[in-house]
Amino acid sequence: MSKEMQPNYWVFANKPEGTLDDIWDMSTILRTKCYSFKKKERNRARVRPGDVVYMRIYGHCYIGRFVIDGEWAALPDNEQKVAGVVAGTFPMADIELWSRPAPQNLVINDLSNQNHRARIVSITHDDSIRIQTAQRVYERLGFG
Repeated sequence: MSKEMQPNYWVFANKPEGTLDDIWDMSTILRTKCYSFKKKERNRARVRPGDVVYMRIYGHCYIGRFVIDGEWAALPDNEQKVAGVVAGTFPMADIELWSRPAPQNLVINDLSNQNHRARIVSITHDDSIRIQTAQRVYERLGFG
């Protein structure tokens, strides 16, 4: 696979289900299969179709992964929630929710990018392997 065809890897962070009760809520994101971000969200413009995303609940755990299934698209004007802030979504494909999410503290200190505040964090392929390995070990040991 050529360099330009290789996916980027990301961590998208969000608050837990039931926190916001709108397009920003994790339950809405999973139900609609569209991940919501503001147009001005840092790193949003660098995300492209085919990129691999790991979903993280702020300060808690990694809950699964998915693949970006298309370009970010702004929501129609009548669906914008805050005046002056343009929001939109990335369509999601190949969604894999883990039955036993991996606690954030198992892996975050081993990642190349340890930013735990940003909603969109760039990670390496090796980081993605670390996240998935931590989740598999955690699950196989019967934790969670």
